[in-house]
Amino acid sequence: MRHALLLALLLPPLCRAQVPFSWEADASQARPALKEVYRGETLLLRPSWTGASTNGADFTLFWQTNGMGSAWWADPTNAFSWTPARDAGAPEYTLFIRAARPDGASYRAHARLRMLASPGFSPAVMPPPSAYPTLAADLLPLLLPSVPTYAAWTNEA
Repeated sequence: MRHALLLALLLPPLCRAQVPFSWEADASQARPALKEVYRGETLLLRPSWTGASTNGADFTLFWQTNGMGSAWWADPTNAFSWTPARDAGAPEYTLFIRAARPDGASYRAHARLRMLASPGFSPAVMPPPSAYPTLAADLLPLLLPSVPTYAAWTNEA
């Protein structure tokens, strides 16, 4: 009986197959956190914003893989979890957790996931991502600060 009670208390935490992923999302730097992830794992995304307030913010997870341009998958209902249902089989994913407040948005919670092979994994069948050109325009200066803007190109003679 004692063993059954002990097992009942210890088993639920041991059965959680969620891996915590914590990193600092520093407002003074546009630098992604890097994480290797076995396919099929669920990650608990735990950014810690420094230098910016996220009180009262609405959070949305955006993710894409290489070559997607301004198309991103988005989930405003579960921004702090990476699940196997989001893995379409790409070798890497870029993700942002947008913290949106009435006075602006922060994209500093930014990470790259490198996917590792694991037994029994099948890629998720996902709907096409929704195009989000505004997000891409906001992120381009952060990712490629040396690239001139379209306005700068059109003003050249």
